[in-house]
Amino acid sequence: MTSSPRRLTADLSDNEIDLLRERPPAEDEAEQARVQEILEEWDRWSEECADFVDETSLTAALESLDEIVPTQRSVAKRIVDMPATTLAGLQVRALIVAEIFGDQEPDDYINQLMVRAIVRDLVKIAA
Repeated sequence: MTSSPRRLTADLSDNEIDLLRERPPAEDEAEQARVQEILEEWDRWSEECADFVDETSLTAALESLDEIVPTQRSVAKRIVDMPATTLAGLQVRALIVAEIFGDQEPDDYINQLMVRAIVRDLVKIAA
């Protein structure tokens, strides 16, 4: 009886696969054959995933993302380093941040920088 290939590995994690690879061979031939079948299917599926990532240019996108984050942080740092001295200045800062970072996943580093800068400038303006 043959299972659907993806069903063999659907509920397994990377850690569980690693444990299967590291375990000593089973004494029972059927059990060892099953372990081997699962590992082979996992490897086939992992290769298909890697091929898909390459074919769809996801690898290049992820690599370019690694290059973008430091640039975003640099821009955020420059915005933070320019203190706002008026409410209009705070508004400009907020608009710049919303325009540059608004549609992206939050970056805690940038969020912390911006919140601290806005609070710092509000305190100075209110004084």
